[in-house]
Amino acid sequence: MSPTIQDLKAKLEKIKAMGFVKTHRAHNTGIGKTLEDLLDIKENNIRLPDVGEIEIKTKRNDSNSMLTLATKSPKPRGVNRRLFEQYKYLDAEGFWNLHSTVYALKTNP
Repeated sequence: MSPTIQDLKAKLEKIKAMGFVKTHRAHNTGIGKTLEDLLDIKENNIRLPDVGEIEIKTKRNDSNSMLTLATKSPKPRGVNRRLFEQYKYLDAEGFWNLHSTVYALKTNP
């Protein structure tokens, strides 16, 4: 049986009551990994919801980064990999990255 929204709320209240919890992983994915661990959710990288019909999203309080709620992959299939390989860059922490935001009402950076 799939967890209900009430089950999720109860678990989140228990986690909140714990206060500060040290992240279980360094860097950007640490917050999500920690919450998944505390909710007993097995880590995955698939697009299906984490709890019932709910996809869990996390973000650090002091982060200025945007939160992705949905993405649309371009066609043809595999073009994301080609774009990444052509335009990737090393970030400040030494990881390969490629971020792009598309705006509807202004020029894209």
